[in-house]
Amino acid sequence: MDDSSTSSETRRFIRDPTDLAWADFVERYAPRLLMWGHRQGLDHQACEDVTQDVLIRLHKYVHSYDREKSFRGWLFKVTEHAALDYIKSQKKADKPLPDGFEDSAIGPGGIAEYVANQDIVIVVRERAKMQVSEKEWTAYELHDMKHRTYSEITEELKISEATAMNYVSKVRKVLAEELRKLEEG
Repeated sequence: MDDSSTSSETRRFIRDPTDLAWADFVERYAPRLLMWGHRQGLDHQACEDVTQDVLIRLHKYVHSYDREKSFRGWLFKVTEHAALDYIKSQKKADKPLPDGFEDSAIGPGGIAEYVANQDIVIVVRERAKMQVSEKEWTAYELHDMKHRTYSEITEELKISEATAMNYVSKVRKVLAEELRKLEEG
């Protein structure tokens, strides 16, 4: 495993998938998986479904990861399979896929670039965080990263549910714009 590009949380989880290591791992990777899903055109519920499936698979199969190979490559494969399974389940249930999310949307560069590339995610988050208020960022973090309901967010931040939704939406848009700017160079 290339330790220079793999976080300490990831290395710790791979060595010993305890609850604490798992919690750190999820905190680090769940937002990346959600961001990838949003960039692929998935609605928030679909992003959460795919992310949850990926995390379940990672926890279940971490013992099968070959430490001599790239963790990012393995993460790419697990995510690719989870996304393809999601597509298949939607097609079987005769549910339409979100616009822009098709079988061809997953491939080299897609997941590898948006999910596993830690540097881009960190830069995008930091840039976006500087463009929104602390309350807006907190609402986003509570909802998209800590999976709190809007009702819980309204109680914690003392804002209306509509305001919480607007804050989360605004941060998502800023994140998407910052990612687009980085892609364009």
